Amino acid sequence: MKTQYPGSCKICGALWKVGDEIFYQKEPKVICSDEACYKEQGGEKFVPTKQSGTPEFFQQRDSMKNTGQQTLTNVEQKMSNAGALDAQLANIAYDRLKDVEARLGAIATPEKLIFLESWARTIAMSLR
Repeated sequence: MKTQYPGSCKICGALWKVGDEIFYQKEPKVICSDEACYKEQGGEKFVPTKQSGTPEFFQQRDSMKNTGQQTLTNVEQKMSNAGALDAQLANIAYDRLKDVEARLGAIATPEKLIFLESWARTIAMSLR
């Protein structure tokens, strides 16, 4: 399916942007842009739904109930993207902190927390 939001796989770290093709399954939840990783997580082949009201649509709907495979709602997609973005922001900020400490020496824990929050906010604001 084509994505409407950027994100990343929580298992292999593969990234995707708006409009990229990804593999998605609701139950058990599996999302990845890499088909091999998707299948390793237990993902099944995606079959697009048919137009509602046709016999094919009802067959597809019934088979989806059995596999648990469905498309993401906007809220689910936004939640998934927020989680992926949060992890990316944390990694970038933490890597930056390690660089600064390597150059300047250890920083006290309260200052580390302020540093991480500041960098995460700065990066997040630049994405808008």
